[in-house]
Amino acid sequence: MNNQLIDALSQTTAGIALFDSNERIIYANPAWEQLITGVAEEDLLFSETELADGGMISVCFVKPQAKLAHPIELPASANDSKIGTVIIADDSESNRMVARRILQAEGYGIVEATNGQTVLNMLRRGVTADLILMDVEMPDMDGLHTTRRIRHMQGPVAHTPIIALSAHQSRDWNVIARQSGVDEFINKPIQRTKLLDTIRDLISRSP
Repeated sequence: MNNQLIDALSQTTAGIALFDSNERIIYANPAWEQLITGVAEEDLLFSETELADGGMISVCFVKPQAKLAHPIELPASANDSKIGTVIIADDSESNRMVARRILQAEGYGIVEATNGQTVLNMLRRGVTADLILMDVEMPDMDGLHTTRRIRHMQGPVAHTPIIALSAHQSRDWNVIARQSGVDEFINKPIQRTKLLDTIRDLISRSP
């Protein structure tokens, strides 16, 4: 991937927020998701030049020393699951344990991640999931940013059901999460019945 260069031309309209500059580059180029597989965001260099007509040329470089992440192996329990596979993304080990025990008791296969970047790397490498439990606040890449990135990926993965998990009780967080592309919002601490009912409903409605 050394010396790879991706050019993306993006037009912006006055008064309309289109995410941050890095996301515009990603979303403007359909091939981008395949080119940056396993590359951390800190290994990317971005440059933008505004045009006289109001447009913008964005250029992205992959740092020469960028290293690919190690291949992600899907646990056997996830591969063997007949009821469905769920990615649990949460930087708290105790929170992941609670969700894992609830879901494994019902027969779900589980794949775990501690931040959003790991989730993206999994999906780009072909890990398939019937649903993602996404903590809103995680280091490196939070759950809402990760959700927006997933929704702009190519293929069926972009439509993977996502449940946002958060300790924030205010309605504003629920609204913000849904605007980012999540399907449902569940407050922590997790309630077993609420979680399972929501997961079953989303998976049953998923194409």
